[in-house]
Amino acid sequence: MNKVSGLLPLVLLLAPPAGAQDTGRVIPASLPLPLPGAAPMSPDRLRATNPWTLPMTGAWRFALAHGHTANGRYLSDQSPINGITASGSETKNPPQDAFDGSLQTRWCAPDDTVPQWLQADLGTPQLVTSISLNWERANETYRCRIQGGPDGKHWNLLADHSALPGIGDGVVNIAPASVRYVRVTVVGTSGGWASIRECRISVSEGGRQVAWRPPVAKLMSAAARDAFVQPAFDDSRWDSIRVPSNWEVLGYSAPTYNGVDNTVGQYRRWVTVPAAWAGKRILWHFDGALDGAEVFVNGQKAGYHESGYTAWNIDLTGLLKAGQRNLFVLRISKSTSSSDCETGDYQCMGGLYRETYLVAVPSTHISDVVVQTPLDDSFRNATLATRIQVQGTPGQAVIVTGELFTAGGQKVQAQLAGKG
Repeated sequence: MNKVSGLLPLVLLLAPPAGAQDTGRVIPASLPLPLPGAAPMSPDRLRATNPWTLPMTGAWRFALAHGHTANGRYLSDQSPINGITASGSETKNPPQDAFDGSLQTRWCAPDDTVPQWLQADLGTPQLVTSISLNWERANETYRCRIQGGPDGKHWNLLADHSALPGIGDGVVNIAPASVRYVRVTVVGTSGGWASIRECRISVSEGGRQVAWRPPVAKLMSAAARDAFVQPAFDDSRWDSIRVPSNWEVLGYSAPTYNGVDNTVGQYRRWVTVPAAWAGKRILWHFDGALDGAEVFVNGQKAGYHESGYTAWNIDLTGLLKAGQRNLFVLRISKSTSSSDCETGDYQCMGGLYRETYLVAVPSTHISDVVVQTPLDDSFRNATLATRIQVQGTPGQAVIVTGELFTAGGQKVQAQLAGKG
C-alpha cells in the first residue's frame, strides 16, 4: 500500500455509568493495553506473556447451591426442589408441579423422546401402598412402569404398564413396599409427550393411609447464605473445579433445555496479587459467565453483572492488597430477572465458562483501539484510520504517539500522533 494517513481522534472517557443489569463497579469490557515501560507485543501474546495480566483460570473451590437473583440481589437459597426430580422438563412445567395438589399445573418432559422419568425422594423409607396418576391428556393412554428403591440407584418393580395399550387417569395398583424413592418412567404415549398433572403417593402411617407431601423448602438466613464469601470460611470440604467450565458438564446438575433451573455455583480462590501492581488500577475481566454473577473480594461485594454471553470488567481498585494473598469469590445464578433472554432451542448450562483474568493498568491508559483501512477506488491504496479511547481524569491532557511497521517488521516512514 502506497498511501498512509494517520488519523488519531482521541476520546477521553471515564467508566460509563452502570446499566440496569450492571451494579457496583462493573463496566463494559474493553481491551486494556498496560505496557508501561515494556516492549510492544502482538495482541495474541498480550494475555499470555504480559506482566500486567494475571490469569484466573485453573482450579477453584466450588460448591453447588440453589436459589435465584432479581435486580442484582440474591433472594433465596433453598433445597433442590424438595426432593422432586425428573429426567428433564420444560421451563414452565417443572417436576415439582406434579406434586402441588393442582390439576391446573403439570410436569412435562422437554421433548417427545422416551423414556422420561419423574422421581420423588420421600426423605426416609416409607411403606408405599398406592399411587394415583393424572396425565396431561385424559383422552390418551400412557405406557409406564413404576419403581421403588432405597437409594435412587437400585430399583424394584412396583407396577408394569409398559405394554400396549397403557393406562389413563386413576389409581395404579402396586405391590406395597417400603421404599424411599419412587420413580414413574414413561416409555410411550398414544399421542403426546410424557406429562403428568398430579402424582399422588399414599403411604401407611400408624395403620392409616395418608398422602405423602413434599417437604417445604427451608430458606437460609442472609448471614448463613453469604458466609462463604468471607476469608474465614472453611472450604476444605468443597470440590475443586476447573475454570473455564460448565458445572453441568462436570456432573453437578442436569443441563436444562430452553430454560433455566435454580442451581447456583459458588466459587472461591485465593490469589497473590503481584507487589508491582501497587498503585495501579486493577480490573477483573470476564469473557462470559452464565447468567448473573455476584463478585466479592476479600469479603466485600465488588459488583454484579447479568448477561451470560457478554464480556465485562469489574474495577477492583482499592479492594485488593498488592503483594499479598487476596480472596476472590463468585456466586453465579442461572435463574435471574433476564434469564429468559439467555435461553432458546439449546441446553442452558451455568458457570464461569469462558476465560477470565486480572489486568493492571495505569490510572490513565488506553482502553480500546479501533483500526480501519478503507481502500481507494483502485483497491491499491488504503487510508489508515485509528480511533483510540483513553480512560483517565476528565480534563487531563493526553498525547499519544505510534509507529507503523510492515508485515516484515520494517518501520514505515509515517508519523502517528494525536492529542486529547
